[in-house]
Amino acid sequence: MIDTHAHLDAIDTDDAVARARDAGVARVLTVGTDVEGARRAIAIAALALGAALALVPALAAAPEAGPVLDKPRAGPCVEDPKVMRRIHMDLLRHGRNDTVRLGIRDRRTSLQACVDCHANAKDGSVLGSDTHFCQGCHAYAAVKPTCFECHSSHARDAASATAAAAQAPGKGGS
Repeated sequence: MIDTHAHLDAIDTDDAVARARDAGVARVLTVGTDVEGARRAIAIAALALGAALALVPALAAAPEAGPVLDKPRAGPCVEDPKVMRRIHMDLLRHGRNDTVRLGIRDRRTSLQACVDCHANAKDGSVLGSDTHFCQGCHAYAAVKPTCFECHSSHARDAASATAAAAQAPGKGGS
């Protein structure tokens, strides 16, 4: 078995590799989501047997520029944008597991909360063009966003989003 999309640059690499080996994974393709992450991925790959390296064309063309995206609708993100670029998928996956398996709803880092904040002001969606937040960032990184195969890519109305945010942990919610 081969893991074709890992972010070893953002986690405890030794522990992750050991767990992958225990699970029967023979090879891991690690990627970076920004220039610094790509440098860490190259360093990690240089230490491993069977290392592979690929550059995302957008990074090679303009490594410091990044995608041009719609501005968020609300205040600061729940994490530093550089951190979110690296680990947003882990936060969403963890939230999904907590919600589905344990019934815990952390609305602060839910997919819907992200959509509510980052949806395009005109059409209320995070998909639609390369300036729409999710579509633009995923196109830039050459990664398909699979979240919206099941979930809505449209923001809730302001009253619903405000009510949900009030229920977030630490604000009277569960």
